[in-house]
Parts: sequence; structure tokens; C-alpha cells
Amino acid sequence: QMRTLTERLMNGVRELVVQHGAHEVQVTLSIGLAALRPAETTASWIGRADAALYRAKREGRDRYVIDP
Repeated sequence: QMRTLTERLMNGVRELVVQHGAHEVQVTLSIGLAALRPAETTASWIGRADAALYRAKREGRDRYVIDP
């Protein structure tokens, strides 16, 4: 479900065109995802998602990374 929802979100954002003054700007997303593990702390969960986000940013625009 996480992958399906993320792909729907990214496809929707790709279709957006934002006006900024006289320019049209295409918006893209970098997303990091992590599923909550049993007995995992909130800090650990967010930390894994954050690390996945920065991996997505390093690998290029318009992508998502799921922490295993």
C-alpha cells in the first residue's frame, strides 16, 4: 500500500504546473519511506525515513526510497 500511495502522489505532483511570475515551474518530489517495526521507537522510525529521504535526494530528482 505504501508504494501504491506514494506512486499516486508522485504522479499527481508531476502533473502540476506552478506559475511563478512569468515562469512555469514543474514540481518534483523526493520521498523517504519506512514502515514502523514492532516495538520500534518513534525516533528510530523517523530516523530511518529521514535517511531514506536523503538517499532519494542523492540518487536524483523525482524518486522515492523505501527503507527495508
